Amino acid sequence: MELIKEKEKLDWKQPSLFPIEENEDGTNNYNEFKQKSELELDAAGYWKYIGGTEYNPPRIPDLAVPPSKLYLVWNTASAHDACLALKREYEPANTLTAININQQIIGNACPAGGNPVSWLQSMVQLYNWLRETNPNMMLNVQFTKHLIT
Repeated sequence: MELIKEKEKLDWKQPSLFPIEENEDGTNNYNEFKQKSELELDAAGYWKYIGGTEYNPPRIPDLAVPPSKLYLVWNTASAHDACLALKREYEPANTLTAININQQIIGNACPAGGNPVSWLQSMVQLYNWLRETNPNMMLNVQFTKHLIT
């Protein structure tokens, strides 16, 4: 089962959907959008999940965000971004965690003969975690100077 899911991930095709346009007179091109989108999704093999034989809509969970805080997630582009927005709002900055991450960044140098791309990726990941924990612990310019030296 896991192998099938992994294969589906590898076979992902990015469809280019036709946009809906609204005119000043109140008319729109929904019918054209509907037909072209169905053809595009069918050609990519996805229509079966939307309106075809394998249509099985997920149960939408109850709202987990208080209505007064919906602005935090309203315009997020993904579930990941929504989770980060909620984390920034509700999880207080932990000074000890920030200090620990800061020390990891300062003590982490690219080893001789090491892969600089992997090292840089791990450094950026550490810095992102630091910024999420305490955005004032290390400024962008300080991080950049550390990477250069």
